[in-house]
Amino acid sequence: MKVTYGATNLNATPKNLTMKETASKPIVSGIPTDGCYTLVMIDPDAGKGNKNAPRTGKYYLHWLVTNITDGSVDRGQTKGTYAPPTPPVGSGYHEYRFQLYAQECGILNTKQIAAPMANLDLDMLVKEMRLTLLPEHQVKMKVKA
Repeated sequence: MKVTYGATNLNATPKNLTMKETASKPIVSGIPTDGCYTLVMIDPDAGKGNKNAPRTGKYYLHWLVTNITDGSVDRGQTKGTYAPPTPPVGSGYHEYRFQLYAQECGILNTKQIAAPMANLDLDMLVKEMRLTLLPEHQVKMKVKA
């Protein structure tokens, strides 16, 4: 999976970006074409309070696209809208993750889940939707206010 914001390829090396650079939805390519997939964009640093506090295990959901087939995010089902990174001033860099999961093909029960969403229990979402993380399809970046 390849994630780009404008000319910035996040896959080349870990990137520190600005809120301005990430204001528009990224282009995601390189998704397998042989099944159904779910893409999530999360902030594991949300809710920490300050940059030195430990992570809480709850995430801020910035983007959720389910039922991606033929490798095209644009033809998947977007749940809610893309919410660009907006880390609070003074909270330091926040890490943002794009994670791709294999899913069973068909409509998923995601009525209660849509981006943006605070305090997402990602483990529960993965279990309820019967998703399987594809570790080779994870991309990270950092954004500071």
